Formats: sequence, C-alpha cells, structure tokens
Amino acid sequence: ARTEFNALGFRGPVPPMPKGREVRIIMLGGSAAFIGYPLERSIAGHLERIFRERDRPEVKVYNWGAFSFVSGQELSLLVRDVADRDPDLVIVYDGANDVVEPFAYEPRPGYPYQYFVHEEGLRRVSGRAGARSLLASLLWKSRALRATFRPALEAAVVDLHALRAEAGYRTPAWEMEIVTHYLRNVERMAAVARAFRFRLLVCLQPMAIFKEIRQPGERRHLGAQDFRD
Repeated sequence: ARTEFNALGFRGPVPPMPKGREVRIIMLGGSAAFIGYPLERSIAGHLERIFRERDRPEVKVYNWGAFSFVSGQELSLLVRDVADRDPDLVIVYDGANDVVEPFAYEPRPGYPYQYFVHEEGLRRVSGRAGARSLLASLLWKSRALRATFRPALEAAVVDLHALRAEAGYRTPAWEMEIVTHYLRNVERMAAVARAFRFRLLVCLQPMAIFKEIRQPGERRHLGAQDFRD
C-alpha cells in the first residue's frame, strides 16, 4: 500500500490552526507508532476510533511517528513543531530504538540512526574524505565486488570497530549512558510540556523479548542471541 505524507512529512492531515473546539492529541515515536496500513490501523488511528465509539468525535489523534527515531529526535520535534500546534496531549511511545540502535547500528548513545553515514557525507561534500573511503564507495557500486568484499568495503567507508571502541561499546558505562540519555530526554520533554501547558504521556515501548508468551510472528523481533543476552 502506498503511504501518503502531508506537507510536514507525517502521515494523515496537517493539524489546522487555530484548532477551534478540537481536542488535539499528537503521538510521537518510531516505526511502532508510524506503522499501520491504512492509517486507521496505526496506534493513533486505533485511539481515535475508541474516542469516536465513546461519542467523542472532537478528539483527533495525529500520527507523527517516524522510522528509527530516538528520544532525542522526538524531543527536537516536540520543541520545533509539536508545541506550535497547540496540542492538549502529546503521547510519546518510544524507548526501544534508544536501546536497539546503539547495539546494532550507531554505537554512540543518543545519536540518530547511523549518524556516522551523515558525518561521512559531510566530509565528502567538504572535501575532507580520505582516498580509501572514496575508493571503497566507487567499488561498492559493483554488485559482484560488494558481495565478495562487503566487510572490507564497509570498514573502508566507516570504521565501525573504531567508532565502537571510542564509544565504549557494550561496557557497563556505555549501557548506563544509553539509559541516562533516554531519561534526560524524557525530563526535557516534561519541561517543554509544562512550559507550553499541554499534558505529556510517555510510554516505554514494550519489546517482544520481555514477553513470557509470544505469538509466532513476534519471534523475528527478538534479535540475535548476543542482543538478547
């Protein structure tokens, strides 16, 4: 199914301003908040349906989820755009990406998904990329070379091992830093909510790994054994 995006880059309609008699709820989060096809099958869509069934048609729930978002990006979105839309309630449904992404992708706690790719792009635009990285990028365009030498080419573009060593990957301090970043961002969201006079509901996103009884389709969300450990 084709996903439609509004002028702000999110699913569904743009919240009108002024909102009039509308009771406005805006939901933030990663892919778990974003998905649901059609839109009515997303978490935000289900919530709005419940309000309609309870004879509250003035309640509108907007889906502002974005794939791979971490809490720091949601905080930025809250300050930059959400607060200006006069919400009555903001629901933040997150936490999983803050844990999963440092483990599997961008190792620096609090950074957006694979931010090192963005940094490498800036180095190339400014002419500061190394010859080794540029050569690896050219070789990457060959499907045969990519299939044969993938680990070496990836390491030449971005040295993930060095980045992980710098971040203290999988050390107790690194694990605590992940938690600290998340809690600090939640505290800042609460401060924004108080300043702009709207209610904030932060939901720590459930993960399949913590379920005692899992549905068959949920097993693919458990991750590799080292992540489960």
